[in-house]
Amino acid sequence: MHNNSMHGVVRLKHHCGHAGSLMQSRRFRDAPSHSSSSRVPSLCCHGCVRAGNAAQWRWFVPHDVPGLVQLFGGNELFASNLDTFMERSHHHPVNLLPNPYYWAGNEPDILAPHLFNFANRSDLTQKHVRWLVDNKYTTAPDGLPGNDDFGTLSAWCVWSMLGMYPLTGTQRYIVGSPSIDTATITLDDTSTVYITAHNNSQVNIYVARATVNGEPVDGRSGFLRHASLAPVSGAHTNIEFWMSNQPY
Repeated sequence: MHNNSMHGVVRLKHHCGHAGSLMQSRRFRDAPSHSSSSRVPSLCCHGCVRAGNAAQWRWFVPHDVPGLVQLFGGNELFASNLDTFMERSHHHPVNLLPNPYYWAGNEPDILAPHLFNFANRSDLTQKHVRWLVDNKYTTAPDGLPGNDDFGTLSAWCVWSMLGMYPLTGTQRYIVGSPSIDTATITLDDTSTVYITAHNNSQVNIYVARATVNGEPVDGRSGFLRHASLAPVSGAHTNIEFWMSNQPY
């Protein structure tokens, strides 16, 4: 797989084969989060919410995720609500069409599965991101979960497969669950980032340990800084993940 990413060229070696959104105006009327998952919220096109519903837009605060966590009442409540939102989306089998919870083809909530790191639950980021890569991005005719929008969904998939996801407007990357064994990112003519996922498999989806050039990365709220990936021109950076079938 080749993709122009991080202003460079990405070459991936994957342990298994992997390779557009229907934007609607919708209003969301949902039951409380503690109600039965069998109660599906209604969606109707009245124009008050664009390109998503209220349940999807509520996670779109990329400029202040810690503030959003506090509005939920702290890490535990935030992670619980987000986990419910993600889990309910797994029960919708059609890949290309909208569902009222997390929809992988919808940009407003595209960051949502990576937000668990802000609540010290990177294991849930790893769980849901890996599930999405394995189930929503395939080589089937509906192998993209919506309109690729100039490569948006493909870029989401590539970054997630690398095990890190860029946080817009910052110099940080959110650590996820790499589904590749090795990757080489060429940043310019002389700088290279090498990524290795040790013990990687379809069951070893959790990051037990991660390092950048031998320096440990905090596992529960994992973030990488761009400066550590490309400190100077001509530098070679090694990112290593040790994978496990048990949460960190």
